[in-house]
Amino acid sequence: SLGKWCGTTKPPNYNLAGGFTVKLHTDPYVHKSGFMLDFECEKGTQAPPTTRAPRTPVPPTPKPPTPSPPTPSPPTPSPPTPTPPTPAPPTPVPGAEYLTLQNDGGRTVAGGAFGFLSDGYVSTYPAETDVAVTLEGNCELRWTSFDVEASNNCQYDWVVVTSSGSSQKYCGSTLPPTATYTGSVTVALHSDEAVQGSGFDLEFTCREAPPTPSPPTPSPPTPSP
Repeated sequence: SLGKWCGTTKPPNYNLAGGFTVKLHTDPYVHKSGFMLDFECEKGTQAPPTTRAPRTPVPPTPKPPTPSPPTPSPPTPSPPTPTPPTPAPPTPVPGAEYLTLQNDGGRTVAGGAFGFLSDGYVSTYPAETDVAVTLEGNCELRWTSFDVEASNNCQYDWVVVTSSGSSQKYCGSTLPPTATYTGSVTVALHSDEAVQGSGFDLEFTCREAPPTPSPPTPSPPTPSP
């Protein structure tokens, strides 16, 4: 063997007698462009070609597969925390919600306050409402708040106070006057389907009306003897 070469450096020139053999070996991986060789041979006995057994190709070493990232499992949802139900507000009953009884110096009286206001959950009294409260006795009415839709002659919404056959109608935001009524007094609220106000609050004190005296029963005349 004259030598083994690789890379890009050319082997030297040779004058050889008797023949020569040039072999190229490659592996399964990196390959280059190869080589080119010029030669001249004088007549002579040509060496028979070297018979080579077929080479069994070496299979390439497989690269280990790149592992795929694991597919994340979807998180198991936590069961929702049950929200306690919000209790519904009580259904209001319009009328004398705040009516109370009390005692004044041993005499039976009705006293306290009532109002036709909102139901506690909205800011106005209901639409299309007609409600009334009647108080018995000699009653003093004291208005502490008043807001009923204002209109000419109180034609839409109004509060009317009735006692002893006479009535007075009120609307707007001016407090009605404090007044005392004899026998009984009725306070009523009317509203239409449109605008409403916040309503009113009313304090009252009612004392028992004095009994009406019975007329004297005349005695039959005594006959003269």
